[in-house]
Amino acid sequence: MSTILYEDEKFLRIYETMKCARDGRDFACVFGYPDGWGKPGGMDTTLHEFVDKLRQANIQAYNERYEEGEPPISLLDFTNAVMPYGSTIQLLKSLHGLRYNIDSQDVGECAKQLDKVIDQLQYEIISRLPEWEKASTW
Repeated sequence: MSTILYEDEKFLRIYETMKCARDGRDFACVFGYPDGWGKPGGMDTTLHEFVDKLRQANIQAYNERYEEGEPPISLLDFTNAVMPYGSTIQLLKSLHGLRYNIDSQDVGECAKQLDKVIDQLQYEIISRLPEWEKASTW
């Protein structure tokens, strides 16, 4: 199994795209409905922490796989402006690739949260399909 060490820009794009999803509200259920935006413990802080944990897990998985000594983990600089992904599907594909890479790592239970985020995105994509609307439950 190979492991890719993703650049910081990928994590910043993941954050920006998740943040732009109706101000992060699309993911509120995954993170226990954090209180507001711009407040301690709010959705923006929760997304920062989640993306930082994903990055840490990626570095740890890479170091474990290749016995490398990547530099100590520093926090991402969320003040750097990056463009969000252009589609939910691009975000989903990036998260799937990251999930594959961090399979052996679970920094602060981020792998479990990542699975929930992926499930939420897959549901959003599927529920927009006309076939979904036409299908009956029973």
